[in-house]
Parts: sequence; C-alpha cells; structure tokens
Amino acid sequence: MNTVRMTCLLIFGLALFANSVTAQVYINEHNGDPTGTPGTDANLDGTINSTQDEFVEIVNGGVTMVNIGGWTLSDLVSVRHTFAAGTILNPGAAIVVFGGGNLTTFDALGVATGVVASSGSVGLNNGGDTITLADSLAVQVDQVIYASAGNGESTTHATDAPGDPFVLHTTLAAAIGHSAGYKVDGVTGWLPATLAPPIPPSQIYINEYCNDPYFNGGGIGIDSNADGVPATSSSQSDDEFVEVVNAGPTTIDIGNWEIVYNGSNRHTFASGTQLPAGGSIVVFSGGDVTNFNTLGGATGVLSTNGFLGFGNSGGTIEIRDDMAAVINTITYTSGSNQDGDGESITRVTDTTGDALDRHQNVTPALRHSAGFKVDGVTPWLPAILPVATWPGNATDFRVATSINGALQTSPTNVFTASANNGINFYFHSPGLTLELFPFSTFFQIVPTGTALFPATVPGESGGFWLDQTGTFAIFTLFDGMGFTNGLTPAAFAPVLPLGGMNYTFAMPFGLNGMSLMVQSLIIDPGLNVVNFGIDDAIEIQIP
Repeated sequence: MNTVRMTCLLIFGLALFANSVTAQVYINEHNGDPTGTPGTDANLDGTINSTQDEFVEIVNGGVTMVNIGGWTLSDLVSVRHTFAAGTILNPGAAIVVFGGGNLTTFDALGVATGVVASSGSVGLNNGGDTITLADSLAVQVDQVIYASAGNGESTTHATDAPGDPFVLHTTLAAAIGHSAGYKVDGVTGWLPATLAPPIPPSQIYINEYCNDPYFNGGGIGIDSNADGVPATSSSQSDDEFVEVVNAGPTTIDIGNWEIVYNGSNRHTFASGTQLPAGGSIVVFSGGDVTNFNTLGGATGVLSTNGFLGFGNSGGTIEIRDDMAAVINTITYTSGSNQDGDGESITRVTDTTGDALDRHQNVTPALRHSAGFKVDGVTPWLPAILPVATWPGNATDFRVATSINGALQTSPTNVFTASANNGINFYFHSPGLTLELFPFSTFFQIVPTGTALFPATVPGESGGFWLDQTGTFAIFTLFDGMGFTNGLTPAAFAPVLPLGGMNYTFAMPFGLNGMSLMVQSLIIDPGLNVVNFGIDDAIEIQIP
C-alpha cells in the first residue's frame, strides 16, 4: 500500500488507532455463576446472590492513566454497563462491575473500586457467553469468550497478566473462590479507580425553554434557531428549544447526557461534549443552526431524536446524566406563566432555582434570548463539541467490518480477505445520535496500491479518497447500485435505520491483487446540516 493511501486511511481510522493505546486495559477476572460451590459473596453484602454477585474486573496493566468514561461492558445480549464520564484508571488500578447489591463493605476495603452495572445486571450466562469491553467510540478493547461459568467461583488470568490463560480461581488458591478487587493471591489489592465527583444538582440546569413558538392571538412566530424561518401556525416545531447552562465553577463533561420529555428521550449529547463554567448549549427541535452558531452566544445543536415535541398542554422536561440520574427538572402546565405562547419561558435572573416566567414579563422587548442571558445581549459561553479528526463532521458513525464472522481491528483500517470469505459491514451510530439521518456509502474496487485522490462532496473542501479516474458504485440516499465485479446489489435506506444496518456478501473470485475501498459519509445535523461528515474508510485487500 502506498504512502498516500496509508496517510488518508490513518486519518479515517483514527478511532481504531485508540485500540493500540488502550490495549493496556483488559478484563482480568469474571464470575458468571456465583451460587455453586464454594459460592462467592463477591460484593460483600452478606448474601450470595445468583445475579448480584456476578462481576467483571477491569484492570489497567499499563504505565499511563486511561480515561474510561463512556466505555461499555457488554455480553452477547446487550450493553450491561456504561462507565461514568470522568472515570480514570491509573496504572495498577482496577474497577469491578457487579450485577447489584450493596457495595458499602466492598468499597471500604480501599482496593479496586466497585460499581453496580448501569443496566441493573451483568447478565452473564452459566452456559457460556462473550464479554466485550469497548471504548467510547465502540471500538473493542478486550474480549473474553468462555464456554462455561465457574460454578461458584470466578475465572481469572493465572498471573493477573493479559496474555495469561484464564483458569478457575481455586486451581490457583484452593481456599479462594474469587479475588474481586485483589490480585489472584487475594491479598495484594489493585488500586482504586478515580471517579469524577458527583455534580451538584444546581450546577447544570434548564435556564430557558420554548414549548410554543407561535402566538396564535397575534399571528407572531419566533425564529429562535435563527435559520430565517419563523414559526407559523402550521409549522412551529423547529423553533422549540431548551437552553442548558453550567452555573458552576468547573467544566462538566455532558457527553451522553439526555434531554427527556415526559419520560422519553428527545436528545443525547455527543460523547465528549464539554460545558464550561458560564457556558450553555441550546438544543433545537429542528431547522438549521448554522447561522445561530455565528451569533457569538451559546452553542446550538439539533435534537438527535429529530424533534423535541414539547406539548402546549403541559409536560415535564428533564436533564439526565449518562447514568440516567435526573440532574434538573421543569414541569409546566397549560396557560400558566411557564407555558409560552409565541415566546420562551426563562429564569428571571438566569440563576438556577430562580422563578420561571414568560420572557416578555422579564424583558418586554424580547420573545426569547436563546444563547444569551435574559437581557438578550450578554452571551453565554459556547459549549466545546467533540473535534472531528477526519474530513467532515460525523462524530458518531462507524463501519464495523467482520470477515468470516470475526470483527476486524487495525490502526490503518486495512484488512485482508480471500475469495468466498464472508464479509459484513455494520453501519451504525454507537452513541445513537445519528440514527435516522441521511447517509451514503461509496464502494470501489481498484488495484492494490492505486494512488487515491480526494473527491468533493457537499459541504466539504476535499472529501473522500477514491480513484477518480475509475468507476465506483454509490449507495446513495435514495437508491442502491451494485458492484461491477460480481457483488450483489443492495439498496441502502434514505437514512441510517434505528440500530444501524448490516450489508453481507461473499468476496467474489477473480479479484486477486485488488482492493475493495469503502467510504461512508453521514450528515451530522448538530454541526452543519449540509455537511457530509466522512467517518470511516475501509480497505480490504485480496492478495
């Protein structure tokens, strides 16, 4: 592969490059069957429980600290735990994820940190399962596959090293059925993880919202998202918004936090979103936030759910953190001073705990001040959004590649396959923020080593890498085209479906010395509604 292509694929494959950095973090011990013989009260709450004493121990065996905030622990069924933002594993530190129970006694030991699975269960099967540790970009960091659980004892690395085989714990120490929080000798404790301090409920709060952007009595609609299209009686949902403010003294990572309305998710903040002290982020129901983000105030983003859907007849708006804890709540009723009618509802003095009132009761000349304080002049600081390190702005889109059922990982996104190998591409949004948004995928088969040059797509100044002198198949927003080299045509949906989509085929014969190039693009509406962000570029070489 030539230098030009290697460089571009390293850019596109940056997320997977993290795998080499985080290889020092690994699954060291697990227990999927605590109630056999001898039985393990691993969480030390005084009761051996078949689900609550299941656990997985994660260790940092490297020489540098690793932030595992937003990482996930999964089995074959689902994600069982998401690590809280700001969770740090220093060298020699460990964190143990339990299925449940009271961890007071365990945490008092002063060794590895214990947490309860955020899903409420670790869910390991006695008859075999696959445990996967993945980073915040859904890139696999470590994986353990076992055929049978330990029947009352854990399974552990023989010498607490990632290259060691897994063995039943009693084969190493006959009297010890597990060593959760400790090394295999049951005496030497791992260091505890460093958890981010709890966020004071008053620090992050809803400062302003608009549930009814159109004033029926006066025929007036506000243009809160500044896209030049004011709300009308028949089209007003785009200008609904909620303004979130950080009133505290420190920057807060609100990645994967949610805006929830009447119990349903309306927006998930992109992983890595930072809200500085005195900063604000405004979530709009729809429209175009490009102009809004040039006004010099808070950052504007579009609802990841496609709409906010705040009712005119009343409702409850919540901010929930990445562990689903409620941080701030507002409940409004129809006809009250907390129910807008062509204007927003705002804190009277932009202070948490302050009374809420219709905006014109506070500042008569203004129907809203989205992105600014209530005077409409003093700006909030903008949020700090994740910086895209590839051309384009698709911050939450991946193409997972499997060959003959095995998930492929490489810092260059370059893989090798042979004729008739089963290939599967899983197009998905790990953080669920870009589901139901338009995406497109470009395929091309070229001689391995072909020099590739950037082509241009809407919103890009030099977008994706293909051989522009050759032909390529495009799975567009509205229809699909097949390969010209024997691959089966497939139609891609106009939008990325919920849960993503798979495309599976057998590598055709007769392609020796060729490479299959795969370029995927998706619109990231939170950054630029006309911008195709290019996230993943895959090369499969056929020797």
